[in-house]
Amino acid sequence: MVSTDMRTRCTTDPEMITAVRRTIAGLQSLEASCSHGGYFAFQTDVTADHRAVVVDWLSHVFTFDFPGCSHRTFFLAVSIMDRFLEKKRVQRLKLQLLGIAAFALASLVEDVSGLPGEADVLSGSLLATLCNGAYTPAEVADMRTDILVTLREGLVAPTSLQFAQEILHVLRAGDAVWSSDSITLCGIALYFIEVTALDATMLRFAPSAIAAAGCQLALNAYGIVHTPWVRCDRW
Repeated sequence: MVSTDMRTRCTTDPEMITAVRRTIAGLQSLEASCSHGGYFAFQTDVTADHRAVVVDWLSHVFTFDFPGCSHRTFFLAVSIMDRFLEKKRVQRLKLQLLGIAAFALASLVEDVSGLPGEADVLSGSLLATLCNGAYTPAEVADMRTDILVTLREGLVAPTSLQFAQEILHVLRAGDAVWSSDSITLCGIALYFIEVTALDATMLRFAPSAIAAAGCQLALNAYGIVHTPWVRCDRW
């Protein structure tokens, strides 16, 4: 259960709530560009199971090989991969290549402070190594270019994590909480949201709906069920 202080802070500062609602409305206006998961009928060699394997592998890369990346990098990488698969057919053996190239582009967008060994990441040599030599650095670079050409100005799209961070910001949850190993309200919400990334059937739901559901489940786990503004279905 959360403290009385936390419950009180949930209901104060209407200006913050208004600002967050405004930000969420802006993100929702861009949700039409997100993948809806209908591409498996279009893809002839890639299934939902294949996608799940690559997303799980990307999660491992994010957690163990690039621990300095922001959580947004992982979510944007998955989003880029899904939106590319909606537009172009990909051979099953190239799906991991697509995933690692999407990860590199997402890192350029989200990890504004740069990463250790960034030059290697951008050249594709380190990313090729992470794929156990299945692809050459040139193939990684070519796939990265293919993604940019295919998605063009639509490289960036809202993710469920962005919506969740805005909602949970009202709980005074700063960015540092998202990288904490402790079990917190934000950590529980992030867990629920991360799990959905593996399941292609969840693509039929808008990122804002996934975020709201994950936050509501976390709030319920903490016993916050009567605070008026936390009716996440109203976001």
